[in-house]
Amino acid sequence: MSFSQVDAEGNEVTDLVVGGLRCTRRIVRSEELAFEYCNAGGIATIANVICKSINQPMVMLEACRVLLGLLFYTTRSQADRQAAVEALHAQCQQRAEQMHAQAQADYEAGVVSEPPPEEMEVPEPDPDELANAAYGGWYQMGMDEVMIDAILQAVCACAAVEAHAKQLRLQRVCLGLAAYFASEQMGTSSLVGSGIEQVLTQIMTNFAGEGTTMQLSCVIINSIAMTSGDMYEEIKTSALLSALKTSVGKMATKKPEEKALKETCAATLEAASSGEDPFDAFSKTVTELDFKFTEWNVDPYPNGVHDLPSNVKEALRKGGKLKVFLPEKEKEEIRWRSSQDLNVFEWCMGNDQDYNNRIPIVRIRNVAKGLVHPALKAAAKKEPRKVAAKFTMCLFGPPNDDFPEGVELPMVAKSQKERDAFVEMMVQWRDAATYNF
Repeated sequence: MSFSQVDAEGNEVTDLVVGGLRCTRRIVRSEELAFEYCNAGGIATIANVICKSINQPMVMLEACRVLLGLLFYTTRSQADRQAAVEALHAQCQQRAEQMHAQAQADYEAGVVSEPPPEEMEVPEPDPDELANAAYGGWYQMGMDEVMIDAILQAVCACAAVEAHAKQLRLQRVCLGLAAYFASEQMGTSSLVGSGIEQVLTQIMTNFAGEGTTMQLSCVIINSIAMTSGDMYEEIKTSALLSALKTSVGKMATKKPEEKALKETCAATLEAASSGEDPFDAFSKTVTELDFKFTEWNVDPYPNGVHDLPSNVKEALRKGGKLKVFLPEKEKEEIRWRSSQDLNVFEWCMGNDQDYNNRIPIVRIRNVAKGLVHPALKAAAKKEPRKVAAKFTMCLFGPPNDDFPEGVELPMVAKSQKERDAFVEMMVQWRDAATYNF
């Protein structure tokens, strides 16, 4: 199975791709293995998967985690790289001094008739050596601007999808890649052109006060400001500043590390609120990515569905009731629940009391919010208040023996809160179930 087979519209290979990406991330655990993987064509493969997975959040999540891992193992700190660059220049300076001293000695000994120039000429370091010393792992892995721009456009597009807005782990890794390349001053124009300010505003609104996403967001803002004042002005919207201020205000401060994190984010807010030139205002802010905030190597459900919170497992087994709209039928009640082993989504409709309809949770392709099905759109015309976009959703699954045309359950909840809770629980459940493989 090649990762290149993944397709934004397909689902049959999703589980295999997700599993393969997780295996790759766990195997590549050193700088040496990271470079071996890249030399075997791995970096082009991962970039291809990311660019094709805008509408496949689970694949995008795992592909981004692989890339973040590769960058983690191959990227030295900015301080180490600065020291390496200075060492190269020092070597050139030393060689120039030695050559000048030798030329002076040769002149004084009468070996040559002309004295050396009074001003010593210091050569520049070898361009390849200088680039290897100065740039992050992206350069050593063979990534170029075209590839980086395409990746950033894809992660921004994926993060901006409404159905993905509340998926914290997905948003975190998308932000993580954006923060990495922004801190490397690569792909900045692509980020700005892809509406990164809207992505940041959405994330800081949906996860106000959440420490990891706040730090990543601030690194992006700080890095863009230190790269280009003009591009910073493009992303500096009133909505972004408002979300930043609100989110900083909600950050925790009980633990010393929480207080320190809030202070770094508050520095971004202060710089963004000042009237100074961006380069001066942001000069003391954090512009280097700390990979721990991306949680690229954290598996939330290593034991599969057994690691789900107790209240979630209880709610899944208990199930609930919704209304479903099927083609050529009136609105019916649908009762759903999970199987006792938490591996299967079960349901029955109308007067039927037996949960004979079943689909493995990992086979559910998507639970999309809104009027995303013709039956819902038709019902909304008849009952616009009850069947509104904020109450509706549709569960999609691939064809199987029981449903040769594929599973489609267009449903409506009593409230937006009930709808959102159902969707988020399905996403969490499916995510956990994929770790069972």
